[in-house]
Amino acid sequence: SSQAARSDAPTDYGRTKWQIEQLAMGANGCVVRPGQVYGGFESGLFGVLSTVVRKLPCYPAFLPAPKIQPIHVDDLVAALLSCATTPGLESSILNVGAERPISFTSFLNAIAHYWVKRTRLPLPVPVVVIRLAIAVLGTNLSKKMGLERLNSLFDLKTMETTEDLKRLGISLRSLHSGMSRSGDSRRRNL
Repeated sequence: SSQAARSDAPTDYGRTKWQIEQLAMGANGCVVRPGQVYGGFESGLFGVLSTVVRKLPCYPAFLPAPKIQPIHVDDLVAALLSCATTPGLESSILNVGAERPISFTSFLNAIAHYWVKRTRLPLPVPVVVIRLAIAVLGTNLSKKMGLERLNSLFDLKTMETTEDLKRLGISLRSLHSGMSRSGDSRRRNL
């Protein structure tokens, strides 16, 4: 599913994910809500963010800074495998991501520093300006320009992940470690 899944989510994406969760729960399924997935192949939102950081001389530092809970793609796979093999998780919603949220700006800085290995400067962008642009442009044009995704980012709620990670027997790697190209800097450090 998604950290954005809620019945009252500000975007179609979050509301649709919530509706799918309800269907899964009704079928005695297990729902996994990951935080911001990163690492591995540059695909999905991580791929978009990596491309933006690689190509532009600066990255947006939204004010106030939204908080995210990153999870490396390999840790997410381990969580999914554990979910599939651990009895008693039927009809559960499991939140998986960093136990302590970090600012989106810190995440973009980590991509710049550790992933694309380039110096990039944060450019302050007030959230109110983005929300005003969404209101002025309207829903259809905002969707086409990708601004609605930002609205979802600004509205993320913090997930409680500690107990769910324990239930799954998962220990997440650090963001720094996960941002190395191998996905784990422990080997390099050895």
